[in-house]
Amino acid sequence: MNTPSLGAEYHSFKENCDAWNDMPMETANPSPAGQKNAAGQDGEENKFVFHSLSEVEAAALPKWLVKNIIVDGAVGQVYGESGAGKSFWCLDLGMHVAHGWTWYGHKTVKRPVRFLVLEGSQGFLLRLRAYKQWARIFGNTPSQKLDGDFEFYVGDLSLKDEAEIKLLAETVPHGALVFIDTQAQATVGLQENTSDLGVAIHNAQKLATLAQCSVVLIHHKGKNLTAGGRGWSGQVAAWDFEIELTGKGRSVREWKVTKSKDGPEGETHGYSLSLIHIEDDEHKPM
Repeated sequence: MNTPSLGAEYHSFKENCDAWNDMPMETANPSPAGQKNAAGQDGEENKFVFHSLSEVEAAALPKWLVKNIIVDGAVGQVYGESGAGKSFWCLDLGMHVAHGWTWYGHKTVKRPVRFLVLEGSQGFLLRLRAYKQWARIFGNTPSQKLDGDFEFYVGDLSLKDEAEIKLLAETVPHGALVFIDTQAQATVGLQENTSDLGVAIHNAQKLATLAQCSVVLIHHKGKNLTAGGRGWSGQVAAWDFEIELTGKGRSVREWKVTKSKDGPEGETHGYSLSLIHIEDDEHKPM
């Protein structure tokens, strides 16, 4: 029998506490001691409400969006060197979630997917056409029909602008999986090698809370190939999950779960990019 790690147990406990703190007081039914602390001396609501162990155990446990990799409401990062196929990889993950298909052996929950294309929009649109053609020709999806709730935004986004995050949260369906491509483009104006990046991470978490969604930031690898995504080292601690893509220029590339607060770490899979001739135009094959 596998024994969960202390870290995983703590995170689940914290999630349960958060769930209880978000519940209406009449539903939460706090203990008498909790009732005494529910309001301050001036009658205003006090956010520091404590719950008994039995109350916490009764709260709903976190649910998996992608089993053992992405928990509902998680905020994480997918990073890799240029040419590793980050956009294609995330597009494939998003397609599987949008249709509820099993992905690399991991069950997914069918949810809306929103993909924010913040740079290289023309190239991304070609990649999208190539992906659809690849799925149709090679039968690499459980169904040749791609009809999931998967929508794209092409434009700009600033993760340092809280008002913009609130506006985005109003348009994202609850429970959605949101990709931000790329983290660098969404943090223009912030010093990515300093704790300035914490502002962007905080607002990504705020988006997840407001829209009750999961957020994936697509990022570049740093110069130190063993130190994770480019920029501030403190960002690693902030992510709920982190996935590394490697193998630029190789026929077989690799992705690895380098961090997971709630699931196992170290899981590794190979993947490859196919050369696809785009139909009805003169662009180079992709």
